[in-house]
Amino acid sequence: MKRLLFCIISRGSITAALLLASAFTGCSTGYEPAYDAPRVNAPLVVSYHEQATDAGITVFNAGGNAFDAFVATVVAENVVSPGYVTLAGLLGTLIYQAETHEVTFVDGGFNSVLDPEGEYDPAAPILGKMVVVPGLIRGLEAISSRYGRLSFAEVLQPAIELARDGFVIDDLYALYIAYYADILQRTDYGRRTFFPGGTALQAGDILRQPELTGFLTNLAEQGAGYMYTGEWAAQCVDTVRSQGGLMTLEDLASYEPAWGKPWRMSYRGYDICASAGRSMLALWSLLALKTLEHTRIEPLGHFSASADALEVIVRVARAVEEEDWIYDHRCLDDRSLVNSRLTWGYTNGIWAEAQRAGNTVYRTSPLVHHTLSLVVADTDGNVVSGKHSINSDSYGPGLFVQGIPLNGSGSQTGRYTGPGQRRTQGAPNFLVFKDGPLRYACGTVGTSNPHTAFQFLVNLMDYGYHADQAAELPRFGGFPYDEGTGTTDYSKNELDERVSQEIVNILEMRGLRFQKQRRVGKGCIAEFHADGSTTSSWSR
Repeated sequence: MKRLLFCIISRGSITAALLLASAFTGCSTGYEPAYDAPRVNAPLVVSYHEQATDAGITVFNAGGNAFDAFVATVVAENVVSPGYVTLAGLLGTLIYQAETHEVTFVDGGFNSVLDPEGEYDPAAPILGKMVVVPGLIRGLEAISSRYGRLSFAEVLQPAIELARDGFVIDDLYALYIAYYADILQRTDYGRRTFFPGGTALQAGDILRQPELTGFLTNLAEQGAGYMYTGEWAAQCVDTVRSQGGLMTLEDLASYEPAWGKPWRMSYRGYDICASAGRSMLALWSLLALKTLEHTRIEPLGHFSASADALEVIVRVARAVEEEDWIYDHRCLDDRSLVNSRLTWGYTNGIWAEAQRAGNTVYRTSPLVHHTLSLVVADTDGNVVSGKHSINSDSYGPGLFVQGIPLNGSGSQTGRYTGPGQRRTQGAPNFLVFKDGPLRYACGTVGTSNPHTAFQFLVNLMDYGYHADQAAELPRFGGFPYDEGTGTTDYSKNELDERVSQEIVNILEMRGLRFQKQRRVGKGCIAEFHADGSTTSSWSR
């Protein structure tokens, strides 16, 4: 007889009564907190790369604010990252401005080309059609112009120096060069830069990028126009069209970032602001949280060490996977519809599904690819939680323009919304307020990023862990992908290898299966304390 969820009869198990008796009853409407600035004693930059963090700190030391440092850090990350971000990429950014106490979302996502024949077709793959219209640089310049203290040219200087003087590549960078050797050797630039003398760069070698230095120098002198209407734009269009793409100068020249309100939702007395616009996966995490609000998980122990708690949170996640409207841009554009579903009433149905769920997932989110996320804050209380991405495999199709790898996001056909339209994107970012002040900022990356964000936030708000603990605790992820066969196993969830085999065995008897991984999901968290100190972590 099929076991009903939480009606658990096994040695030492915790019964459903503990969960259901303590269920939270509440509603997400009517909660109107003051968006108070956090107290911050010292500037904060939380990024994946040490050199990029240094770039942000350099800009702070030059008199810049959080917005200046954010731009500097993002551009520097593009200098030192092995192809999983690109200056021809996308941007999604949550901004808290201390002066106005407002939260704004900046959507610098990709646009499809205007020509409907320019859309990528997996059945007839054309390299040039993998490239879509980038938004990163337009978005960064807009943030700099609207909020920054320093000029756009000034905040680019650390990245220019890093590209010019070079940096020592690490084991990971060398591994990426070897893994993507075929793609990198498609062009003279790739062979010259990453295989000097015909031999791949090794860990410990210095990588200098004179072409990228030239691009950044021209960008500093001419602004984003250099990329969208100037020489780089012309070279990009020529490169794309030479490979069968249909991008035009009009596609680049007409691009503008979109500004708007974040998604907002209450959760156990916290107020959460999340990536909005055509960002999908923040909604996934919000729905999972609102569904979990129908019960209490912390009495069961932490889900990394409790089979009962892990079952609850995994079954909630699997039920949310059935909410395929999250991935429909028409729904994302309908704020009334979205707000009506970030509620106790709507998620009551998801909670019911979680209690009925087996181990089959019928609908899943589009694949997400390489991304970086970061958090920056200044002593005025301004905070930025943002992400940028190539949204494809590293180095995209292997085409370079002035040292910049062109994105391959056009191959993500599930993100297409129409000719010339803003495509959907993933990678959630969040700002979390409690009793007025901003308490947490976080963002996640990788194929398990909505699951990671969900668990980060549960660790912070349900269990009360500090940011460094919340980021490092073992967690589950999405579905195992086999690169050899190109298939995904939706009967299993990825699970951190640190979770005991005993827990895995217990849950297998309850119909949940896992595949252990070294680490599951990545991301960053910043926590702002009342005394002005901060705690932060970038979990790898």
